[in-house]
Amino acid sequence: MAEVRTLIDGKSLSYEGVFNIRDLYKVIDTWFRERGYDKQEIKNWEDVSESEKQVVLEIIPYKKVSDYARIDIRIFMIFSRLSDMVIEKDSIKHKMNKGRAEFYFDAYVVTDYENKWETRP
Repeated sequence: MAEVRTLIDGKSLSYEGVFNIRDLYKVIDTWFRERGYDKQEIKNWEDVSESEKQVVLEIIPYKKVSDYARIDIRIFMIFSRLSDMVIEKDSIKHKMNKGRAEFYFDAYVVTDYENKWETRP
């Protein structure tokens, strides 16, 4: 049975303003991929109404440190009160999002994630 040790529990970050969700997700994905993490996407949910939309994403990048230990980082992202807008920068129009972004981080060390210690002598 795997043992899970908590390293970071419930750290949060929030931002309100103009950003691009697609570019932000690419930056997060690239950062973890460059450092040798694989990714598991748990939740990808979008709710669209007439005036605004809300996006909820949950990903767990993980990295195998050895045959018996793995590092898991859980990132829970909530983008709320989103509206689309166009910003012109250097006479080039960019499609952006305006709203609130909240991030919640948890990190774990998982040992014996393949049950090797319990199934073999």
